[in-house]
Amino acid sequence: MGRIRQLDADVIARIAAGEVVERPASVVKELAENSIDAGARNITIEINSGGFGLIRVRDDGVGIAPDDLPLALARHATSKLDDADDLYAVRTLGFRGEALSSIGAVAQVEILSRTPDRHGGWVHRVEGGATIHDGASGSPPGTTVSVANLFFNTPARLAFQRSHGAEARAISQIVTQLALAAPSIRWQLVIDGHQSISTTGDGSLLEAAIAVYGAVVAPHLLTLPLIDETAVRVTGICTSPVVHRNTRTYTTFVVNGRVVRSQALTHAVEEAYHALLPTGRHPLASVRIDIPPAEVDVNIHPTKLEIRLQRERLVYARVRDAVRQAVSTFTPSPVIQPTAPSWPPYSSTHPPTPPTTGTWGLRPTPLLDDSRSDQGNEPIGLRNGFPLGSEMSPREKTGSAWSEVLAASQDDGVLPFDPGASDASTSAPKPPTPAVRPASDPATWRPLGQVGLTYIVVESPDGMYLIDQHSAHERIVYEQLKRAPTSAEVLVQPLLNPDPIELTPSQSTWLRTNGEFLKSFGYELEPFGTGTGTETWLLRAVPRSVATRGRARALADLLDALIDREYGDGPIEDQTRWAVACHSAVRAGDSLTMTEMASLMEQLSRCDLRQTCPHGRPTMIHLSHTQLAREFGR
Repeated sequence: MGRIRQLDADVIARIAAGEVVERPASVVKELAENSIDAGARNITIEINSGGFGLIRVRDDGVGIAPDDLPLALARHATSKLDDADDLYAVRTLGFRGEALSSIGAVAQVEILSRTPDRHGGWVHRVEGGATIHDGASGSPPGTTVSVANLFFNTPARLAFQRSHGAEARAISQIVTQLALAAPSIRWQLVIDGHQSISTTGDGSLLEAAIAVYGAVVAPHLLTLPLIDETAVRVTGICTSPVVHRNTRTYTTFVVNGRVVRSQALTHAVEEAYHALLPTGRHPLASVRIDIPPAEVDVNIHPTKLEIRLQRERLVYARVRDAVRQAVSTFTPSPVIQPTAPSWPPYSSTHPPTPPTTGTWGLRPTPLLDDSRSDQGNEPIGLRNGFPLGSEMSPREKTGSAWSEVLAASQDDGVLPFDPGASDASTSAPKPPTPAVRPASDPATWRPLGQVGLTYIVVESPDGMYLIDQHSAHERIVYEQLKRAPTSAEVLVQPLLNPDPIELTPSQSTWLRTNGEFLKSFGYELEPFGTGTGTETWLLRAVPRSVATRGRARALADLLDALIDREYGDGPIEDQTRWAVACHSAVRAGDSLTMTEMASLMEQLSRCDLRQTCPHGRPTMIHLSHTQLAREFGR
């Protein structure tokens, strides 16, 4: 007897479902695209328990006739194709006839629909692919699809799904992209009874972007110039270089109305921003590309997210040029001009010394970067109102904001600090005697200064070290948070006036699920209300190390990094600890006094793994006396 046998229909259906229905977000995408194809102008999506408990998609489209309802749940049944030739000019989002049957094979599905020409609706229910009810029912015009207990009959698939919060965030991301792809549709997303996304459906892409990303981005949205050449039409929006994120999930591509992923198109957008964004930062953009359907192959993956473009190089160039033209209308041009000296606020204890001359500085139009928002918009060439190279400002004489953080975060032996010293940068603390500590111990080192406001140059008994100030401080904060078992031992700065913070739906969903972890590391937030496409939270306390920074940007970046699992796949508590350490540490570009550098060395000496930061990058480079002598030929 042969060993090859034909699989039965149930097994075939479950295998097919595994290709199409990867997770709850896949279900939402397929159902929402069916609603778009049905001509809906209002689409409401409700989910419970991350979509595992319930997904309900309601639209006001053309509906499904009673005779067609059972067929709609059959495999390879569709109203969008007539013959094989139609595959070469697909004009709808769905066409494979697999989505509803695949969903019905692994869930309990109810379809309630009514066509405009009928006075009553019809309901059809299936469970695990088997029909359990078919009959008349009251219904408004349009279609409502309810999917309950997803993967109830495939426990192996269910066991490998992510948390409810992660799936809710994925669904929020899908709906955000669909809202940008179809701004003429009014979208509503309700997560566990809470409205997460709401758009107007007035057809304006700008309004849709504001609805999903928040009013805070409105002043920085740029419309792409229309490019309509050689049968390639490019439209859309992007943000000025002022607004950027640490993840690419805020860039959406729409090809002939279909949301797609494309490395080539992503690179085209990033190339347009070349040298305009900090390293590791990415723009917000929604780019729509309309090309002849025959030049797009959408039938290469069951989820229809991946596509092939016949003229990919041409499309790449058109997208890059459109975004570059839009950005160039905003990007400021530096102007060389003399900058007059300005006076800092008067202090009775430290009266300022007036600068004797002005200074020539490079004064560009200030870019809004709220990581520096608390420091004002001083021209380059001035620091705290004083020309670079002139007598130090009162702030530097008393230590910068980092001196409080670095000194207060020491467990013992705080280095002496004289606020009345004439020049803190020349009074380095005395290092401990070499007899007590080995030469490789940072406590024996003497800081000499900074290179590029990024690396600290230190002298040690065994040569010279270059210290990456951010990596070193990140290691310090990470180990401090790891040692502190309770939030009471974390350095927290309560805010006298709570900061209102606008967060995206996915950020808010993560915060509701994991907010206690952030609180244990110094962040205290509470929900305050909803805005246009965002949710407002009140920030009542922060880790002291970020108290003087742009707190809104720091928190948003931290949440995005955690959502994208940039800090590994370990326990969420350790991911949060790692993220807080990274976003709380001294940054490249921060000016440190000699006292702060010495304090950093002292704290680094108490770290267990001081050679690397939590990312695994080195914190220091050592040049021995022997190496130096060899380089100089001595």
